[in-house]
Amino acid sequence: NGILPAAEQLAAQPEVEAVMVAGTSLTFYRGYDEHEKLLEKLKSVTGKPVGTMSSAVVEGLRTMGAKRVAVCTAYGDEVNNRLNNFLSDSGFEVLKLEGFGFTEFGKPGTKSEQDIIDLAAKIGYELPAGDAAGLRRWFEESANSGSLVDYLKTFDVTTAVMQTREALTRVAHEYV
Repeated sequence: NGILPAAEQLAAQPEVEAVMVAGTSLTFYRGYDEHEKLLEKLKSVTGKPVGTMSSAVVEGLRTMGAKRVAVCTAYGDEVNNRLNNFLSDSGFEVLKLEGFGFTEFGKPGTKSEQDIIDLAAKIGYELPAGDAAGLRRWFEESANSGSLVDYLKTFDVTTAVMQTREALTRVAHEYV
């Protein structure tokens, strides 16, 4: 497993205070128990506070007091099923889980704002605008308003539709 040596190498740098493994599906794909073992191994190897994208999602949901969730992803059925199991084993009731069905890299860039609107509708999430141009405008206005509160509201929307492996994979592929 290449994660542990990489984490150990990063943690050896004196300025590093914590280690985060980014790659949500990478950390939940093998299931809840394997994820917990990974966290323990990371703590042991690094001697630092550690986390994964999966643990961040779970802790974020717990912090919000969520118990029943609807999730949008970019993933296909196999990965979505594993995410569903991981979230269930983490103590959440997954009410809906919908994905774009991506099974290969490079596909996320093929989705439009309208696709995101449609996916949000599948899980019952009401966006601040019902069309692509309106959604784009809302993001731009909120992000550039000069108001921290308005800016932070944009993250409500983005995180709401990135609660599945597919959605997170899409974002990762589009922006990395």
